[in-house]
Amino acid sequence: MAATLTRAILNDLEKGQACIKVVTQTDTLSDTTFADADKLFTSKDTFAIAQAEPTRTDIKIDQYDETIDTAIETGEFNISGSIPSSAIELFDYFYPAASVQPTLTTGITSDDGVTKYTEAKAYYHEPKEVNVTMLVESQSKKTALVFTHVRMTVAMNHDSVQTNLFTLNFTGTVLKPRTDGVGSFVVLKKA
Repeated sequence: MAATLTRAILNDLEKGQACIKVVTQTDTLSDTTFADADKLFTSKDTFAIAQAEPTRTDIKIDQYDETIDTAIETGEFNISGSIPSSAIELFDYFYPAASVQPTLTTGITSDDGVTKYTEAKAYYHEPKEVNVTMLVESQSKKTALVFTHVRMTVAMNHDSVQTNLFTLNFTGTVLKPRTDGVGSFVVLKKA
């Protein structure tokens, strides 16, 4: 049998994320799965796909202090990033709307005495847990990864108001798909 892992694999490198798309979680991937997908835009160098190292536990016997087996537990698989936006649509996606909404007629006047805030939407402070299928496309356009079941949530962050943008920091955990036999992730290659 011929070797498949050769130096040639170094010609297939993935760097950077050109596009991150999300749709309501589905185990069925088709040509049109991401046709009307929402897109996530992240601040530079904040997007990360990180699977924790597995942990190993030796199973020993008292006699002879021998290891008779090893239990390996897969590490948690997380996807995270910071979305630099305060758009209402983003809050709609990640936060539940309050049952009582504000009514503004002339708007709330800013400190400058001129600016009027006329659009208002209230949310509960606990973010939603959103189950999505996520496509991450590389900058080279050679490879894309699809994670079939990611449970995402967000946290607001505006830690240094003079230098940093307001962001919603998201964390997603890659979970087992809901259908047996479906992979947790799919590697897509261009033709």
